[in-house]
Amino acid sequence: MSRILVVEDEPNLAQALGEYLSELGYVVEVVAHGEQAVKRATAAPPDLIVMDLMMPHLNGGEAARMLRQHAHTASIPIIAISALGNADELASVLPIDALLHKPFDLDELGEAVTTRVPPRFETPATAQPGEA
Repeated sequence: MSRILVVEDEPNLAQALGEYLSELGYVVEVVAHGEQAVKRATAAPPDLIVMDLMMPHLNGGEAARMLRQHAHTASIPIIAISALGNADELASVLPIDALLHKPFDLDELGEAVTTRVPPRFETPATAQPGEA
């Protein structure tokens, strides 16, 4: 299955994003800040990252720059999310693939994610034809 790393410091939003993406068919891991994101992504590279720009410890922009410097994570699509008024200006100089402005509709996130990484559903190895 396709794996997504969600990086969001606001617990309720992080949970909502994780649940929504799981419902779309993705395996989702959630971390709270950029430092954790870099560690998790370099240890087990996901297929896509959804990351807030403003977070404690290491912000999303710096985390994105660090991820682009690692061979295993350099090509992972990054969708940034932000409530900053100047987010469009920041996005133009950050190594991200897309920007969603908070508040955003979950369907908007779903479209941004599925166009970059379609969910891959796996069937159990023991399933017989006609079973699921």
